[in-house]
Amino acid sequence: MIYEFTISTPKNTAESAKQKTVLKLEAGMITDLKVWFPLGSTRYLHLQLCKGGHQFLPKSVGDFRGNGVLLDFPSPQIPFYDAPYELDAFTWNTSTRHAHELDIYLEISRPAGFIG
Repeated sequence: MIYEFTISTPKNTAESAKQKTVLKLEAGMITDLKVWFPLGSTRYLHLQLCKGGHQFLPKSVGDFRGNGVLLDFPSPQIPFYDAPYELDAFTWNTSTRHAHELDIYLEISRPAGFIG
């Protein structure tokens, strides 16, 4: 199963008031993950991904940002075997002029024999 999420974040969204977007998924294992920061976001748009209240991307304290950058995480092996089957994407946008958006692409596979 392949998922695509586009997240738009308004201008002047401070880190202290991060926008939370819940990414609804299905049971299985995330086997591919990509994040696209389009041209124009010029490092204004920031992203953190969390599962179960814990930040897992980036693993270190901080955030991702970019400008015309595709972040590719092949074979991340992130399990979703217990509900809720969702990730939380936290974004903020320090631009004072424009809203910015990013795209998240996920592939979830189910192991052979998995019932869920």
